Amino acid sequence: MKQTKHIWWTFSPWEADALRQYLEQLALEGWYPESIGTIGMKCRLGEPEKRRYVAVLAPKTSVLTGADSWDAGKFRERCEAAGEPVDWTAPLSEGGTLEDLVKADALADTALYAAVGTWAAAYGCTLTDAERNTLPERHYAYLTLEQGRHLTETGVQYAKLYALYETPGSALAPTESELTLFEQQTAPLTAERLLIPFESDREAARQKAAELFAHLNTAADPSAAFDALLAETGGALLEEADWTPSLQDAAAALEPGQFSGIIETENGFVILRRLPADRDALRGAYFDSLLQDTADASEIRVTSAYETLRPAAFWTALKQASG
Repeated sequence: MKQTKHIWWTFSPWEADALRQYLEQLALEGWYPESIGTIGMKCRLGEPEKRRYVAVLAPKTSVLTGADSWDAGKFRERCEAAGEPVDWTAPLSEGGTLEDLVKADALADTALYAAVGTWAAAYGCTLTDAERNTLPERHYAYLTLEQGRHLTETGVQYAKLYALYETPGSALAPTESELTLFEQQTAPLTAERLLIPFESDREAARQKAAELFAHLNTAADPSAAFDALLAETGGALLEEADWTPSLQDAAAALEPGQFSGIIETENGFVILRRLPADRDALRGAYFDSLLQDTADASEIRVTSAYETLRPAAFWTALKQASG
């Protein structure tokens, strides 16, 4: 049985609770989200168990932007102020109002769904009559049956496109050079750290670091030696807060699997080992980025229905309908 699978992303920002329930059901089946892209998520197979999730969908974020992106930070600020009345007309620091932001995000999502349809037609991934007849009947909150069916069809098209993308030699299959370039441009640095703290004797720490570095350079298997030193010294993966400009520069100069020289930091002497990017996650992120590029390059024409759309009025009606 495959250990990973991609699932079409079909939950709107208004359906966070439905997403929570869906993730909890997946956990009972042994599937756990590993990464979430623009319109899909990758799950890995594990032991089934009962889990509880809390789903909060941050607009304009993805596996590429990360939890510490500017947009995610602004969203967290809004969450912290969730107990206050929403002022849809208040100016935002990035320009416009909250109402403008919601409308722009909705338009961008629509362009992305349209890009899936454009690709499906171009690469022979549209649905056959037989596939349409076997689509599950799913009811989406706040959508008509026709709109919901169209969204479901788009999800199936996305899955067919991704299967084609993962087929070696196909028209959508990425080359290794494309993935490597994408990794260089977008993948975050990941590295493990051996830390020799200064404690009360800086020179003793310097000597200890030199001994460890010499041991790594003379070991028959430097990788195994680094693993052993990690276990002995309590070394670990560098967290977001641990990165400094000097550590970033040192890690960026390494190839995956290589270890650095001795780096002096505020807390002690450090030896880094750069880790390779998660290739599976990278492939999924590259696919989503290609779709996003297509959507971004689209010519968008809006109708009067969009011009007269008022998210504030919709939000009020939504809260009233939800009780």
